[in-house]
Amino acid sequence: SLRHDIKLTDVTTNETFSDKLRMVCLQLPLAVAEPLKGETKLESWMYNLKNMEAMQQLTNTEDMPIFKRLEQVAEYHQLSPEDREAYDISYKHYLDAYNLELSRRQELEMAITNGLAEGIEKGRAEGEAKGERKKQLEIAANMKNYGMPTDQISLMTGLPSEEVEAL
Repeated sequence: SLRHDIKLTDVTTNETFSDKLRMVCLQLPLAVAEPLKGETKLESWMYNLKNMEAMQQLTNTEDMPIFKRLEQVAEYHQLSPEDREAYDISYKHYLDAYNLELSRRQELEMAITNGLAEGIEKGRAEGEAKGERKKQLEIAANMKNYGMPTDQISLMTGLPSEEVEAL
């Protein structure tokens, strides 16, 4: 077998010594020599670990992001110190630009959200003012229909006398 799970047991009682301690041993020499299609994840891991030093690119890493990260680290460490420094500077500029763009997007989203809230509040206030005015006109018209004098209607509703007379 390529893999062995080992845990410590008490020899006399045959009980597990600790469920916190476990070792997994992999026998790399027994790993497959050529990459296979449809192999298990364990076989892919074993193949990549066994042959990593000689390979230009790891195989079957689509479902194993750790190997993609390992490739990135290996590529970085193969750079000369000057190239590594240039890469670090370039990467810092990239992160700065990315964070700046992210910050701008967040500011824009906040401005849009605030603008919408202000617009909704302004629309609500305008709607309430129109509704209040309409109600004043209805009350004034009813008062006028009951024969109340224009100056009293104007005083009670807050409408100008000219408006009350025009009803």
